[in-house]
Amino acid sequence: MVPSTDLPGFNQSKKAHPQEYLTRVLAIIFTGIVCFLIFAILWPTQPSPLGIVIRLLGIALGGVWLYRFLTRHIRQRGMIRQAPFPAAWESILEQKVPFYQALSAPDQRRFREEVHIFLREKRITGINTSIDDTIRVLVAASAIIPIFGFPGWEWEHIREILIYPTSFDEGYQMGSAQEHPISGMVGTG
Repeated sequence: MVPSTDLPGFNQSKKAHPQEYLTRVLAIIFTGIVCFLIFAILWPTQPSPLGIVIRLLGIALGGVWLYRFLTRHIRQRGMIRQAPFPAAWESILEQKVPFYQALSAPDQRRFREEVHIFLREKRITGINTSIDDTIRVLVAASAIIPIFGFPGWEWEHIREILIYPTSFDEGYQMGSAQEHPISGMVGTG
């Protein structure tokens, strides 16, 4: 794990991913460079103390805004991690996902966290069918299982998952399995 730092916003706990830490560090570096360049461009030829203070204050406020903008995704993820995992979802995992059942307690906690993030960030839409919590949790678990051994890896290009009530063909026409042999497909999101 990357060592923590005393800078504000750097809560490098067990739950934080190394990519999030790196994003924060790069955001600070980028913000610092941008603020320095803006300061250099706005430096007056005949500086007055009030003019310098106003410029520095404006650049500092702009720097804070830029840092918060660059790290907004991390803060959103932090809120998801802090939110309680619904008991109904945990029950679905315990009853219907053998992979989850076989995990150790710490891995189950991480799996629940990944499922929670997936369900909050991805839209699951039913095509001529209704979607309940069981389907949503099973879709999320099915997405997390193949990448669970790669911490930090995620389905960043997938925004929406479409659920069809039956199998379908290349033209997305639904019907029997003999006429329409596709029961699942992964696209580019």
